[in-house]
Amino acid sequence: GTCEQMKGTFMVFRSSIRRILYLIVLLAMLPALSIIVYSGIDSRERAILAMRAKCVDILNNLSGQTQLLTETTRVLLMTLSQLEAIRNADGVESSRLLRGLLDSHSAYENILLANRQGDVIASARPMSSPVDIGEEQYFAEAIRARGFSIGALVRDPVTGASILPYVMPVMDAHSGRVQAVLLASLKPGSGVSGIEEVNGGDGVLHLHDKQGTLAFAHSKQRDEDAEAYKQSAWTEISGSDSPEGLVALTDGKGHEHVLAFQRITATGMETPYLTLEMSIPKAAAYADANAVLARDLLLLALATAAALTIAFFMGGKVLVGPISLLVRAAHSLAGGNLGARASFTNLKGEMGSLAVSFDEMAAALEIRNRELLDAKEAADVANRA
Repeated sequence: GTCEQMKGTFMVFRSSIRRILYLIVLLAMLPALSIIVYSGIDSRERAILAMRAKCVDILNNLSGQTQLLTETTRVLLMTLSQLEAIRNADGVESSRLLRGLLDSHSAYENILLANRQGDVIASARPMSSPVDIGEEQYFAEAIRARGFSIGALVRDPVTGASILPYVMPVMDAHSGRVQAVLLASLKPGSGVSGIEEVNGGDGVLHLHDKQGTLAFAHSKQRDEDAEAYKQSAWTEISGSDSPEGLVALTDGKGHEHVLAFQRITATGMETPYLTLEMSIPKAAAYADANAVLARDLLLLALATAAALTIAFFMGGKVLVGPISLLVRAAHSLAGGNLGARASFTNLKGEMGSLAVSFDEMAAALEIRNRELLDAKEAADVANRA
C-alpha cells in the first residue's frame, strides 16, 4: 500500500513539474513586463508633453515671424506714404518705385496706389486694363480708420492671386484728409518657416484671416482627412475667446491631435487680423515611444522564450530526469522487486535527499520482508518438529 501510494504521488509530481517550472518562469517575468508597460505609458505621456512644448515654441516662432513681417510692411507703407511721387499721385514715378520694391521683397504679390475714389494709378505689376478697388472692404476700412489696417483674404486686383491686403492711407498734409491708399498684397504664408522641424513635417499649420477663412495651409494629410480636421479645428478655436490656447482635438475622422493656436493683433488694431493654428497628430508624437515599447516587449519575449527553453532542458536534467528514475524504482518496488533503488544518491540538495530517503525506505522494506520470511520459515520448522 505504501509503495502504491508513493508511486501515485511521484506520477502526479512528474506530470506537473514542467508546468510548474514554466509557470515560475512566467511569474518571474511579470515584474519586468509591468515595468516595461509602465515605462511605455510614461514615455507616451512625456512625448505628448514634449510635443505640446515643441508645438507652442514653433507657434511662437511663427507668430514672431508674422508680426515682424507685418511691422516691416507697416513701416514700408508709412515710408512710401511720405514720398513726393506718392503724395503727388505721380503714376509713372510711383509705379517705378513700387516695381523696385516688389523686386526686392518676395513676400508681396503686388504693391499698388489708388486715389481716394479707388482708381489704381500705380502698380508694381503691369495692368492690362483700368483697375478699381473702391468697392473693396479693405479700401473702405483704410478710409474709415485713417491708419494702417489689414483686411480679410481677397484676390489681388491686378494679378488675381489670393492675398492678405495690408493698406495704409496717404494723408493730405494740408487738409488732413485721405487723398490716396497704398496696398501691399501679402502672399499668405510669407515668412512662415520651421513647420518641417516637427516630426518630419507631419504637423499641420493653418493661417486663418480675420473672418476665419483659411488663408494658408501646410499639411501632408489626405484630402478627406484634411477636410475633417479643418472643420473640427476651427470649431474648437472659434469657440474660444482666449488669444491663445493649447487643446486636445479629435477630428471628424477620429484622429487625435495636439492643437495650439494664437491670434495676432497688429499695432493700432483692436481685433486680431490673423489666427495661427498648429497641430501634431498624437500618432506622430507616440511614434518613438511606441517603437521603444515594441522593442522592449520583443526583448522580453525573447528572454522569456530563452528562460522557458532553459527551464525545459535544465528542469529535465535536474528534476524531471531524477524523478523519472525514482518513479521507475517505485514501479519496480511495487512489482515485488525489493532490491530496487533510486541509484542517484550522489546528487546534492533536495533531490539527493529524496533518493537517499527512498533507498532507506526500500532497504527497510527488504529487511522487514526478509525477517518475515525467516520467521515464517522458523515457524514451519517448529511445526514439523
